[in-house]
Amino acid sequence: MRKKDIVLDFTSLLDVIMILLFIVISNTATASAKVSEEAQQTKDDLAAAEAEISDLEYRLQAKEAAEESYAIYTSEAVIVTMFNSEKDDAHILTVFTGEDSEDAVTITMGENSTLNTKNRIRSYIGEILNSTEGQPVYIVFRYDKYTIYRSEFEAVREELGRLSREHKEVFFKEKDLAEDPEGKE
Repeated sequence: MRKKDIVLDFTSLLDVIMILLFIVISNTATASAKVSEEAQQTKDDLAAAEAEISDLEYRLQAKEAAEESYAIYTSEAVIVTMFNSEKDDAHILTVFTGEDSEDAVTITMGENSTLNTKNRIRSYIGEILNSTEGQPVYIVFRYDKYTIYRSEFEAVREELGRLSREHKEVFFKEKDLAEDPEGKE
C-alpha cells in the first residue's frame, strides 16, 4: 500500500490572516489617534484649569490684601453712610457709621424742611467729630435720584460740602444708585 501524498495549501488561510492582521492594525492606529487627540484635549483642559487656578489665586491674594488694607483704613477712620429712601410717601435719609446699620439715624426730609435736614446732618457729624480726636471722617452719600427731590439733594450736598470745608478731616463722596445699582465704582 502506498501512501498518497497529501498537499495542504495554506494560501487562502494566509490571505485571511493577513486581512485580519490589517484590520487589527488599522483599528489600533485609529484608536491610537483617538487616544492621542483625547490626551491632547486633556492636556489643553489641564493647562486652562491651571491658568484659571493661577488667576483665582492671584485674585484671592489681592482680595486678602484689600481686606487687610480696609481693616487698617476702617480702624483709623470713621466711615459714615447716608442713603435716601421713600417710606409711606415720606422721603427719609438714613445715616449710620461703620457697618452697623442697626444704630442708624433716620432724618425725615421734605421740600419745606431742608433747614431741618441740614441741622440734623450737622448735629450727627458734629457728634462724630467730637468723639474721634481728629480721625478722618469719610461720608458716602448714596442717593436714588428717583426718590429724592432736588431741594433735598441740594440740602444734603450743601451741608456735606460745608462740613468738609470747615473740618479738614471730613471728606464726602456722592453716588447715584440709579446709575450704579450694585454700588460698584
